[in-house]
Amino acid sequence: MRNITEYRLVIASPSDVFEERKAVFEAIAELNMQLEGSNISVRAIGWEESVSPGIGTEPQAVINKQLFQSYDMLIAVFGAKLGTPTKSFRSGSIEEIEKAIAATESVFEDQRIQIYFKDSIPALSKIDAGELADVLAFRSQLGEQGILYSTFLEPGELSKAVRINVQRAVMKLLNSAKEVQNTSAPALTSIELTNFDEPDEPGFLDLMEASERAVAEMTRELEGLSKIVDEIGNEATKQTATFEQLNAADVSTTVKKSSANDFAAFLVTNAQQLLDRSSRARILFRNLFEAQTELQLIILGNLKEEELAKAKHAMTQGFSEMLTNAIGTRDTMIAFKQTVEALPRITSQFNRAKKRLVEAITENIDYLNDVERGTLKLIFD
Repeated sequence: MRNITEYRLVIASPSDVFEERKAVFEAIAELNMQLEGSNISVRAIGWEESVSPGIGTEPQAVINKQLFQSYDMLIAVFGAKLGTPTKSFRSGSIEEIEKAIAATESVFEDQRIQIYFKDSIPALSKIDAGELADVLAFRSQLGEQGILYSTFLEPGELSKAVRINVQRAVMKLLNSAKEVQNTSAPALTSIELTNFDEPDEPGFLDLMEASERAVAEMTRELEGLSKIVDEIGNEATKQTATFEQLNAADVSTTVKKSSANDFAAFLVTNAQQLLDRSSRARILFRNLFEAQTELQLIILGNLKEEELAKAKHAMTQGFSEMLTNAIGTRDTMIAFKQTVEALPRITSQFNRAKKRLVEAITENIDYLNDVERGTLKLIFD
């Protein structure tokens, strides 16, 4: 029987972001599908499904008592208003955030709070200018406190961002736990190495198949990363030519700005694709690492020295090819990042897109560095 570790994720939001709230629940459901087989589960909870009728000095007190007593991560989403004020805070959602900031014992540490603001405004007739001003003031306050937040335009964008960021937090936690285990756990004895008699445990061929499949999928993801970089480079070349044509034609600044913003939208889309690919690839590499670690335990306990050498040689060939691809892709990413960082400031939309693309490239470089270290460990251990 598998032991599943469940982490509780609370969703806080005012009433004007109902669709966005649904998108967060959908993102966590999708993440749990990706985490299948990892013995990890993230449970998204909110007042609508977890709070029973109760008595308190105010509604938020009932919610706090029932829902916020024990959780691991808080996701807060804001649109054009902060929500209903409470006795001590400007809104219930802000109260929840402040309590989460104070709850420093969370296993997710500095990633225990994720705050998202909607950057698209509905029809002016549907919003209260004063409430919107309060939201903007709260955003500024967070920046002054050194608390990072993200922005989004529509529910689909929010869903992707939440899935990637929560997954990143889970991966960081798992990697930290593995480092502690590797440095503090006692060495396995020969009896423990060969104790694979549990009926539900994967066998030698199962692990070999999983390893080969992960290597193949990893290779495809690396090729996909390179393809995205090439597409952005080709589009940048076309855009440069377009700017030159517009300048030569002496068109209005508005037309030039529109062209730049179209390119910005292209950059945002591809930045998200880079993040999505690195997110999937991290899971694939973790699965590969776990399968190989368990496979080596079986090999060590059951194969003779000559057979062991042959098995290791076969596995090393696949790893070496993957390592070469990873290093080549990383070097391309580093050079590409320098190129993107050198792009001039054109419009505010373009500047935001450039920033998001640099962040996505940096995330991929970090991931590829992890692949290099992990693959070298698999080859030489």
